Amino acid sequence: MTNIWQRAFDKLLRSLITFGSLRVIMPEGGTRDYGDRSRAPVTVRLRDQATVRHLVLNPELALGEAYMNGSLVVDDDDLQGLLALIVRNVRHADAHPVWWQKIADASRTRLRGLVQINIVKLARRNVAHHYDLSGHEAKSCTFTSLRSVDIFSITSIASE
Repeated sequence: MTNIWQRAFDKLLRSLITFGSLRVIMPEGGTRDYGDRSRAPVTVRLRDQATVRHLVLNPELALGEAYMNGSLVVDDDDLQGLLALIVRNVRHADAHPVWWQKIADASRTRLRGLVQINIVKLARRNVAHHYDLSGHEAKSCTFTSLRSVDIFSITSIASE
């Protein structure tokens, strides 16, 4: 029996893939085909239901994460073919998004400011963790801009 996430995933791919051919092998083994079958299919295997849910909720992020952690496997290691298929279809799909994509995109946009708050204390801790700095080195970092992690520059004062 297909669950709600698989039905949503099916609807998402039916609206996205209209040119070319994509074959998806679901976690329970069922196979679904999408597109006009004008080319040989790119085959993707999904390893678990959590991946299906993540792909429905945030496909742009979840696709790369699932590929990297092995929960999405592209047969014949044809990642280039998968990406080409998606790029070929995305322009058309942007004009016809599935209804929940509009809500999810608007929510992410509105919540981004809250999620990306980066006060100096947190920024220092993040830098120290990312670059594996000791407490002393992390405290000597100065930030020239506090608006976001992407725009600050770090000057570490070497005290040796």
